[in-house]
Amino acid sequence: MTQSQLVRLQSFLPLIRSGSLPSNLAARLLNISGRQLRRYLQGEGLLPRVAWNRITEEMKQEVVALKKENPNLNCQWVSELVSDRFEQPISQPSVWRILKSENLLTKEIGASIVRARFEAEACGDLVQMDTTWGYWVNGQRINLILLLDDHSRYIMAAEFFWEDSAYNNMQMIRDVVQDYGRFKVLYTDNASFFKAIRYNQSRFYSFKQPEYESEITRACRQIGITHITHKPYQPQGKGKIERIFRFIQERVISQFEKEKVCDLESANGLLWEWIDWYHEKHVNRTTGMTPKKRFNPNGFIPLSGEVNLDDVFCFKDTRKVDSCNSFSFEGTTYIIPKEYCMVAFKVDLHIHPFRSIRVFHNGKFICELPIKVD
Repeated sequence: MTQSQLVRLQSFLPLIRSGSLPSNLAARLLNISGRQLRRYLQGEGLLPRVAWNRITEEMKQEVVALKKENPNLNCQWVSELVSDRFEQPISQPSVWRILKSENLLTKEIGASIVRARFEAEACGDLVQMDTTWGYWVNGQRINLILLLDDHSRYIMAAEFFWEDSAYNNMQMIRDVVQDYGRFKVLYTDNASFFKAIRYNQSRFYSFKQPEYESEITRACRQIGITHITHKPYQPQGKGKIERIFRFIQERVISQFEKEKVCDLESANGLLWEWIDWYHEKHVNRTTGMTPKKRFNPNGFIPLSGEVNLDDVFCFKDTRKVDSCNSFSFEGTTYIIPKEYCMVAFKVDLHIHPFRSIRVFHNGKFICELPIKVD
């Protein structure tokens, strides 16, 4: 304040002390802010020093009451509710201190679940499969499908896709089988193309009915792979693959903007380059070895030359051939070549979306027809 403002203030002090002149009016008469006047009066001992964000006793009681009524509310939630009610902010640390002083932060001792560390005994015993996604390429959503050998932590296959579809997942399994051979167990989550979970089943549902088998489960069964899924809402068993996903987000996806990644090709190029480094250089703190050093391909069983993976890893359906030697699939008519007369017979379809339909009758291959795409 200027010297003239201080002189005028001295004449106002008796009125301010008596309460006949409100401080906010005095501040306007002095052409200063109310906060500036309050600071001066507090410095002169004429006003008590009160923090602008001081928590009142009423607010403290509200914090305690809310926590007692709703034990599941966390500190941040309580701070938001109290701040809204009193129209005055109260921070999450302040709520934490209040609840701690009232001994309301101690959790009830429940039945803790002790989880034993699990690891497959050998390579090829168990392969984990999962998908993560994000808006990582020019704001567009992409999906990363990954298969991991549980014993060695070796990434069997990994690729970015635009869609997390049943067919893309199926083809990733096919690539692993083709490159390494058959493994024993495939472990996945409960996505609809892995396992159908029926809620609120009808009382007329018979538990004797065979469980629905997904196309992926059927394909695995055909070549001797057991497909299992983790218990719904308990994904703790996927810790190894989730750690890999976090690793990839930190080391690969975080570099997309810097590397100007704008399509799947460049995204996968960056991913596969990192995977080579991971296999060669990364020492897993649990195994104490790099994935490549611990990986033993002899744990995978080679397939016989008689197995055609295109007829295993596909969608299968059945159609009856009409009098024109044709059948309908997804609203499109497909004509079987005239040298194969299948009129009135049922044919088995091995379907590869966007690619082709392989037609069989009584287990014998008839022909392959290209998928018609609009």
